Amino acid sequence: MSGSDGCYVPPSIGRIGAPYHDENNNRVKYFCLDVQETGEDLDAMVQTALCFMEETGATRMTSRFFVRERMEHILEEARIPLSDNYAGLDLLFLGKNTQERQDDQATKYLEKKMIAEVLAAKIHPHEHISNDYSVQRLTCVDEKDERALVALYQEAFTTYTTSLNPEAIRAMVEHSIVYAVREKRTGDIVSIVVAEMSHMETSHREFGICELSEMATKEEHRGKGLVTYATQLLIEEIKDDVDMIYAEARACHRAINQSFRNLGFHYGGRLEKHCILSGAHEVEEQGPYENLNVWYVQGRAK
Repeated sequence: MSGSDGCYVPPSIGRIGAPYHDENNNRVKYFCLDVQETGEDLDAMVQTALCFMEETGATRMTSRFFVRERMEHILEEARIPLSDNYAGLDLLFLGKNTQERQDDQATKYLEKKMIAEVLAAKIHPHEHISNDYSVQRLTCVDEKDERALVALYQEAFTTYTTSLNPEAIRAMVEHSIVYAVREKRTGDIVSIVVAEMSHMETSHREFGICELSEMATKEEHRGKGLVTYATQLLIEEIKDDVDMIYAEARACHRAINQSFRNLGFHYGGRLEKHCILSGAHEVEEQGPYENLNVWYVQGRAK
């Protein structure tokens, strides 16, 4: 994904600093760099995003704001309390959908029940994996790896929020931190996790974030802790370089949420009908858009 200046834009984090229309998901996205000191300040910025939503005909507005801790807003969907240099602030996720993009009560109930069960379950850290596999950081991919990753994503996701073709995969590996699990017998990539990194100058000070995304495992290799273990290794590499690590996991799929729970992440909330996405699931969701659960851990301490 490239911005108007040709620079690479992380597809999951998106552009930062001003509202824009994500046409693929028909939503207005906004990651504001100004710390909102008062409720009136926050309301004014939200209204800007909502007006842009109306102008573009988008069916969803999703925004992230740095706010004073415990500051509330009627459109709150998720919240991440910050620490260290950002102690006293929260990262607030706000969202609003049009009537045709609303979720049904049955789905909400089942996904709420599932996340409660995940949070109540015993944590099972994966400190090692079978000797049948090896983990590596990908810095480049050849044609064989490209084909393997395209096939992996096609199997894992029926639809996805952004393109995952060979060109997109090459850009992803070039501009992100990517850890892959290979089956030793064949040398094929069978599991993968991607870290999108962004360092931004806020009105407070520099803030570094990482969003974990594009996580997937081939069906025949699932249930072995491969993506959880690879994610642990990735986090060890990046945790001292960012202030916060987070992920937006499919709310209808237990395994990915349990993986973040096992990694020691905290649950931050749920984004309603956030983006186009579908794959294996335990809860049936209606329409092309899915709900996502926000999970997070704090990063560096300075």
